[in-house]
Amino acid sequence: MKKLNFICIIFLLLGNSFSIKATHIIGGVVSYECLGNNSYRITIAMYRDCKSGTAAFDNPANVAIYNSANVLIKDIDIPFPGSVQLATTINSPCYSPPSNICVEEAIYTVIVNNLPPIPGGYTITYQRCCRNNTILNLVDPGATGATFTAHIPGTEVITTCNSNPVYKEFPPIFLCNGMSLEFDHSATDIDGDSLVYEICDPFAGATNTDPMPDPPMPPPYYYVNWNPPYNGSYPMSSNPVLSINPQTGVLIGRPNLTGQWVVGICVSEYRNGVLLSRTIRDFQFNVINCPGLIVSAFPSQTLFCNGFDVAFQNNSFNASSFLWDFGVVGVSNDTSVLATPIFTFPTSGTYTVTLIANPYTSCSDTSYSTFDVQPLLAPILLTSDPLCLTGNSFGFNAGGVFGSSAEFSWSFSSGVPSNSNQQNPAGITFPDIGTFPVSLTISENGCSKTVTGSVNVIPDVIAEFPAQAIFCDGFTVSFSNNSFNANSYLWDFGVPGITSDTSSFATPTFTYPSSGIYTITLVANPYTSCADTAYSTYEVYPLLEPLISAPNPSCFTGNYFGFNAGGSFGANANFNWSFPEGNPNASNQQDPTGIVFPDTGLFQVSLTIIENGCSRTVSSTVVVVPDAVADIDQQRVFCGGYTYDFTNLSQNADTYYWTFGDPSNPGAYSTEFEPSYTYPDSGWYTVTLVATGPFCSSTVSQTFSIYPLLKTDFVNPGVLCFKAHDLSFAAGGVFGETASFFWDFGPDANIQSSTNATVPNVFFNSPGIFNVNLIIQENGCTSVKSANVELLLSPVAALELIEKSGCMPLKVEFKEASTSATPLTYLWNFGDGNKSDEKSPEHMFFNPGSYDVSLTVKTETGCIDSSSISIPRLVTVHPFPEANFTILPLEASIFEPKFILTNESKGDSRCIYYFGDGNTSSQCDVEYFYADTGDYQITQIVYSQFECPDTASGIVRVNPEYRFYVPNAFTPDSDGLNDVFKPIIIGEREYEMLIFNRWGEMIFKTTDKEIGWDGRAKNGKLPAQQEVYSYIISLTNVFNRSFVFSGHVTLLR
Repeated sequence: MKKLNFICIIFLLLGNSFSIKATHIIGGVVSYECLGNNSYRITIAMYRDCKSGTAAFDNPANVAIYNSANVLIKDIDIPFPGSVQLATTINSPCYSPPSNICVEEAIYTVIVNNLPPIPGGYTITYQRCCRNNTILNLVDPGATGATFTAHIPGTEVITTCNSNPVYKEFPPIFLCNGMSLEFDHSATDIDGDSLVYEICDPFAGATNTDPMPDPPMPPPYYYVNWNPPYNGSYPMSSNPVLSINPQTGVLIGRPNLTGQWVVGICVSEYRNGVLLSRTIRDFQFNVINCPGLIVSAFPSQTLFCNGFDVAFQNNSFNASSFLWDFGVVGVSNDTSVLATPIFTFPTSGTYTVTLIANPYTSCSDTSYSTFDVQPLLAPILLTSDPLCLTGNSFGFNAGGVFGSSAEFSWSFSSGVPSNSNQQNPAGITFPDIGTFPVSLTISENGCSKTVTGSVNVIPDVIAEFPAQAIFCDGFTVSFSNNSFNANSYLWDFGVPGITSDTSSFATPTFTYPSSGIYTITLVANPYTSCADTAYSTYEVYPLLEPLISAPNPSCFTGNYFGFNAGGSFGANANFNWSFPEGNPNASNQQDPTGIVFPDTGLFQVSLTIIENGCSRTVSSTVVVVPDAVADIDQQRVFCGGYTYDFTNLSQNADTYYWTFGDPSNPGAYSTEFEPSYTYPDSGWYTVTLVATGPFCSSTVSQTFSIYPLLKTDFVNPGVLCFKAHDLSFAAGGVFGETASFFWDFGPDANIQSSTNATVPNVFFNSPGIFNVNLIIQENGCTSVKSANVELLLSPVAALELIEKSGCMPLKVEFKEASTSATPLTYLWNFGDGNKSDEKSPEHMFFNPGSYDVSLTVKTETGCIDSSSISIPRLVTVHPFPEANFTILPLEASIFEPKFILTNESKGDSRCIYYFGDGNTSSQCDVEYFYADTGDYQITQIVYSQFECPDTASGIVRVNPEYRFYVPNAFTPDSDGLNDVFKPIIIGEREYEMLIFNRWGEMIFKTTDKEIGWDGRAKNGKLPAQQEVYSYIISLTNVFNRSFVFSGHVTLLR
């Protein structure tokens, strides 16, 4: 009954913790005041979001006090004292905060007695979850809790009673986005200790599953998980960043992003330079947009040494009027009411400029910036035009605006010299071609300004064009240009007495007025320092361009050619003809004739014309083609009927003219290459063919005999079944009344030969292939036909399978073993209503029973027949049992992990259980105990008398438990009783035990709860002496709760 009560309490606590988790914490702080006589007043100031739906303040609030060994000294419940709603404050007198936000404060106070000074002091802790989901600077803020803690220093720090600092004011709940914050976040200390302030990390604490731990957890505590880029020193988006004066506690910044932000402020108290305590206030800022907020802002100086006229920009917003003061000392007219004024300062100097937005109103705002005003410094770098590499020498000029005290610094990169401090340096050379950077820096009045430029060193220019290569080419000449590194040109074509014989094209064309010798000039990059000039002499004469007018091809027999000289030439031209294989083989006439060639083929002809010292040769070819040859193939088809197809064997011809010698149609002809002609009757006919080529023709005649068609045929019975065959043969085809017949059936036929046109009742004595021949003769012609008769055996159905049995569903592979001379078709009947036309099918039998199987095979070509086979009860299918069992209970404690399994299966003959932990049982009803916690799947497999299985399963859970007990003494005397010191633990996940002697020296360590301390020291070498020893045991239980236990154990000998 005690165990049941314990479990009920756990469920009540768990249910209660889930019901009270919420997102509501805004902040808090812990303080304490020494009352004397080891008594303290502890105060916890808590702040919550009191909007509808959030959790209320704790009633009671549970506070824990731990010593330095994290041993719980006090576990205090502080009743709820009531709460007050805070006024919603904001950092602007000109804007009212939102009314839909509600913040409440509760001040928990308790007086704690019997806290005497001890080494290490005390830690006071209160924990609560959770924070608002809308916080921007934390990861998963809705699941992040808070730890509020304070430390009472120990006797090693001070010997007197201490009170920690108390913050004076609560920060404003709202901040205007873009408006400066300045808040006195200082504290008071009744002991007069020195206080130092900083922005710091708040602590996380508690969880969604345990939102208000009772008691709160001991140290160490962990900081909140910041959402990058935010961290403890940069907790919110602000420019300038949020900061606090370490001496005064004044918090300043200007938020620039709306949202909710967690901020931690720490105050550390020192006495005589010794740190006593560090108190964290954890709170939340709400940054909102403030419509109509007056903000004065203008950019800082970005241009220096820019002259005395300064144009000011204005970044203020929500302001309708402005007042500028430009900071000129001793004058009152250095102001402006313009939004973006331009002011001329009287002289060089440093001026503090002030801008008041909405001056002379209660909601004005002021901003300041310092400007350094100096005369204008605006250098200009003046460079020279590009120069060629050879002899390059550059000069530079410093221009622009600068004063008489200006200093110059030139840098010429790869130049020689590489730098200069002259205002206008000259004689700077560069070692190679390319673009070289040049920079000039002018310094004056504390300012330096640099300008850059570049100079180009270009490759040396070379003018070049080819000498004349073509002569006697006419008066128009096209010039090529082989110049290097030039981008402009000037040509002079050398015609005396005129100035229009020039061109600026890179590759010009020029027409000369007459024959002559001319000097051509090319200037590359004219009118520049890198120019170059080239010359060449050209001879210009009329065009000499011969052309041969070649004759048409000729047949070999009687070939006779004439040639003509054409093209461009003058009256003084000389002609040289060459006919290497002709007769004659040469001539100096302009148009020679009577040239004969000795064979067929292509023959070269060349003509050379000489004039004005020039010689031009041109070549051509003449063609001597073979004579045309008419030829008709001899007659090869006799008794083929009255239509004859002629075969043409002519050569070297492309047109044809046939006559067919038919007296009944003497004008019949054809121009086809191979014609067909139908004669009216039998007889002898003379056929003539004229074959004509491109240049000559040929004639041939031949006699053909024409008779009626003779063609042998008979119907072939083809492929048949040998069983009961009876064949008849009849002569067919084309033949006349005078035809004679001869049949040959071979030696295996009952009728081996016959001269009748029709032969019935022919039989063969065995299956096989038999050749049958028929010969028909008429008009001196013979026609033959042969055919094969094939006689086949009929098919026989068979299959290869003995009786088959198995559990449902049963898959059976059937294999046929039928015989046939031709391909078969198949039809299987499996006896369960299913059929298959596959050759060797697989079939699945789903229902229990015995099945008759049959196979029918058929042939569809040749010998067409069928055969069937049927086997009764060939396949037997056995049913499955029905697995089923019950489990009691379904959940059990690790203290009593017993489960009862009762078999309720049907049709089973044996059982196997698998318990999910590696163990099994063959008992059908069994009790089983688990050795560890967890969820386990129990699987039951039952088998029928035919070994057909079925499976059922269920899930059980063994719940963990946690117990911890530490003895206070042991006697390591090897008597088998109480020889080892170790705690009794149930339900741990992580474990460590340390043993210390009276001097604080660790003498034993283990992370295995089964290994205890056997009372030995010096690494187990010597027995420890009888006395009291300290232990620290750290563990994490199965519920992920971590504990640290410390105490003492007595070793007795």
